[in-house]
Amino acid sequence: MKLVIRGGSERTVPDEKLEEYLNMGYSEIDSKGNIIQKGRLKGQERISAELAKAEREAAALCLENENLRARLAKLESSFKCPHCDKTYQTQQRLDAHIAEKHGGS
Repeated sequence: MKLVIRGGSERTVPDEKLEEYLNMGYSEIDSKGNIIQKGRLKGQERISAELAKAEREAAALCLENENLRARLAKLESSFKCPHCDKTYQTQQRLDAHIAEKHGGS
């Protein structure tokens, strides 16, 4: 029988199951609590690194989406000239533009 630990959880496992538990991330410890063999988490560590990268990419996309939404809201709150492609932040500026460039029509 071997003593294994992972995340503070200790178990006693049969010798033939030790390899399986090491592959699940458990570490073998001696009776004094010293680690004899460290758990093998290579597959999980790779997945964790990929997950962290995906989370960073998702956060960057969220920030980009927020910026795009802010720009869209600004465009939606602007006043577009019915005669050309110009837009203005206030109705007064649009009115002045129409009067000056389009003869007040």
